[in-house]
Formats: sequence, structure tokens, C-alpha cells
Amino acid sequence: MLMKMQSRMNPNEADEGTPVSVKIRERIAAARKRFNANDNIAQFIEPGELDLLLDEVEEKMKGVLSSLVIDTERDHNTDNTARRVAKMYLQEVFKGRYVAAPTITEFPNAEHLNELMIVGPITVRSACSHHFCPVIGQIWIGVLPNEHTNVIGLSKYARLAEWIMGRPQIQEEAVVQLADLIQEKTQPDGLAIVMEASHFCMSWRGVKDMERTLSRLNYGVANARDLVNLKTFLDRVPEIRNILGAFDAVLLRDLQKQVQPFPALSELIGRSIVEEPPLGIKDGGLIRDRYSEELDDLRQISHKGKQWILEFQQREIDRTGIKSLKVKYSGVFGYTLEISRAYLGQVPENYIRRQTLANAERFIVPELKEWDEKISGAQDKIKAMEYQIFLEVRAKVLEDLAPLQIMAKAIGSLDALMSLSRVALEKKWVKPEVSDDRTLSVYGGRHPVVESMLPAGKFVENDGLLDS
Repeated sequence: MLMKMQSRMNPNEADEGTPVSVKIRERIAAARKRFNANDNIAQFIEPGELDLLLDEVEEKMKGVLSSLVIDTERDHNTDNTARRVAKMYLQEVFKGRYVAAPTITEFPNAEHLNELMIVGPITVRSACSHHFCPVIGQIWIGVLPNEHTNVIGLSKYARLAEWIMGRPQIQEEAVVQLADLIQEKTQPDGLAIVMEASHFCMSWRGVKDMERTLSRLNYGVANARDLVNLKTFLDRVPEIRNILGAFDAVLLRDLQKQVQPFPALSELIGRSIVEEPPLGIKDGGLIRDRYSEELDDLRQISHKGKQWILEFQQREIDRTGIKSLKVKYSGVFGYTLEISRAYLGQVPENYIRRQTLANAERFIVPELKEWDEKISGAQDKIKAMEYQIFLEVRAKVLEDLAPLQIMAKAIGSLDALMSLSRVALEKKWVKPEVSDDRTLSVYGGRHPVVESMLPAGKFVENDGLLDS
């Protein structure tokens, strides 16, 4: 009886508890298709499922906010953030993943056009698939039509570009995807695409708390990672200046004047400090190869010494027949020959005992001791020299401390302005017009604090008129 009842169940009822994302994923897997961040999966989404997916993403986003330790129940600024983010991703930023390609009408090439056409600039917006940060820029498309194939209207290229860019993208892959799509639609004799874009993930990650970093440098407690962070910031300065240069506001122009490039400092740090230095500054591993010839020579000695150790170990194994013989290093005894107890009867007479362990003993020979001193001496000198070079680079940075601090403060102001601008756009706030008459007129006035504390849609706009 139970088996018969189950067989009569509606398939939709049978998997009612299955998340819609799982259903979509199973269809893609069954079709053996890829579903990377910049792939379109519209063909695997059934009618009505996008709304269900929106609800699911909202619930997952609530979990993310909870894991970020944000009190969305009491924080009026984030009580509806999960829903807003879900809608932004599915219906705006990543829309190109979930909707089919736009319908593009193709026309016969009646005029037999075969000359280069350039379309653009086309403004495009996307998100970096590495960090989900904005990528905003322009695209130019050059097409050399084939007189025997179809053509599409110039405005249609923008729709194709918007569809491709409406997904998490890497710039190089986005250009290839767009080129493949246009090639499929028009089959031109020639096709070229140029894209220029600002990757905000680079700016956001590069602009650390520079005032704090500069303070650490000034007080002598900065490490090599602080210098790398400073270089990352300095590398973003030209981009920030270009963005500010597009605005006419006096305040932004003033900030642009305070944001000045320091190419010499950026080049010095990039040439001297490794990309991922350790936290400590006295244990080596800070300075790049080819920055100091003397340091390179010491490293060569150390490298050759370690290679000699490996060769020496194999020679001694061959000479003594002791298969377990190993050259080990300790901070107390340096390099020694370690031999397990089972082979102690085969130890040569010229071996000098240095240490007894639970299951083995350690020995030295004059030849090994000599190389131990060479290697240890080189390594000590390397650490000391790297530390000295680091201090010199740090001192060079401090020569420009004052203008760097001015720029860091300007960036802090810019960060605050960006936050206020974002809120103004979200809340649809406008700048009031100030006049010298004796009338105060407010139309559709809102109270930012009161409104933020009320549930969505509960605040009532108010008009006001005061005159003499």
C-alpha cells in the first residue's frame, strides 16, 4: 500500500523539500555542463524557480551576516540587507547568468558592407569573480563584416556586452566570451575588442588604513608587510586620481591635489621587498634577489653549502654502507651525522661523537664541521644584511612621511564621502537649494534617523513651509 501511494505522488511534491539550487545543479550535472561563475545557466532554470532561488539566497545571506557577527535583528541598517543583496545579485549584477541571451535581429548584408566598423565606447559594469567587487569600464568593438553574412544593428552590441558582463567575470575571459558571441552571431572576417576598466577590488584591497601604517613606520614598529601594503596603496594612486579628475566638485578637486603619486618609493619597495615577506624582520626572507650584489653572493654560498651537504651525505652512505645515515642540523651542535643504534657497529674511526639520542647518536667529522661554519656564517650574515637593508628602505620612506600623511588623510576623507554618497543614493536624498530669502520650503522631507529606526515603508514624508 505504501509503495502504491508513493508512486502516485506528484514529482514536484516528492522533492518539495529539496532546495531549488540543488535541483538546478542536478540538471546541469545531468547535462554534463559547466557552471562556473561566468557561465550562463538559464536553460536549466524552470519557470518560477528564480523567485525560489531569490528566497534561498536571501536565507543563505542571512547566515553570512550572522557569521560576520552582525546583529541584523537589532541593527536597522542591516535588517533587510540579506534580501537586498540577494536581489542585487540575481536581478542586477549577476543577471547575465540567469536569463537567456537577448533576442538580436539579424539582417542580410544587403549593401555588402566589408569595411571596418567601430562600436563604442560601450559602458559596461560587472563584478570581479575573485572578490565580487565592482568592475566598471568601457568596451570598443571593431568588426570587419563579411559581405555574404548577416549584420546586426550597432545598438545591439551593447545588449550583448551587457549580457556577458552581467556575471562575475575576469576581464580577459569576459572579452573572449563576448568575442565568441559576436563571432557566432555575425561571422565577420575580422573582430577586435578592447576593454578598459577599473577593478575596485584592487583599490579596496590596496587602500588599507594608511594613517595607521604610516604611524607604525614613524614609530619604528613597522614590518616588511607594512611596506608592501604601502606599495599596494601607492600603485592605486594614479587610478584614484583619474577617478577624482572626472568630477567638477571643488571638494573632490581639492582632495585630488592632496593625492599625489610617489613612483620612486613604489619602485624602491617593489625592487627591494619580496611580495609576501614574513612578519619578523630579523630572520631573513625579506629582500628580493638581485637587489644587493653582496647579499646575492652570500645566498649563493649558503645554497652551495646546502647542496654540498646533500652530496656529502650520499658519499658517506656509499662509503660506510650505513643506509640510515643522515646529516641533521640543530641549533646547538650545527650539522651532524645521525646514525641509528642498529648501525653503530659500522661507525668509522674518524667519526667524533657529539650527542646521544634515545635511538641514535650524532657525530661530526672535520670536513663537515668546516662547511657547517661556512653555511652558518653565511646565514647569520644574510639575516643581518637583510635587516639592515630593510631599515634603509624604511628610512627612505620616512623622508616623505609628511606628504604621505597628508595623502592618507585625504583618502580617509574620500572614504567617508563615498559612504555618505552611497547612503544618499540608496535613500534618494538630495542637496537642498540655499537662498538668501526669508522662506524655508521643504517638499517630501525625510528624517534620516527616525526613518532608519522604523520598519520599511512606515515613514511618512512631510512638507513644510516657513515664511515671514
